[in-house]
Amino acid sequence: MAAARAAGATVFLVPAKNCYEAASDTPQGLRLVKVETLGQAVDALHAMTAGRRRQVANAGGCVQL
Repeated sequence: MAAARAAGATVFLVPAKNCYEAASDTPQGLRLVKVETLGQAVDALHAMTAGRRRQVANAGGCVQL
């Protein structure tokens, strides 16, 4: 995640099972997005590019779009 943030990423897709662990070491300015399937990952990317950023808080510091 640190390399992604250093490269300019502001969003990082995280498998649902890893949200808690990932949230414990998230670089400043990087938002974690919880996904369980490849379809959810694609949907999240489409939602972000379309400007739809409705967020629902989830355990572990991840958000679900």
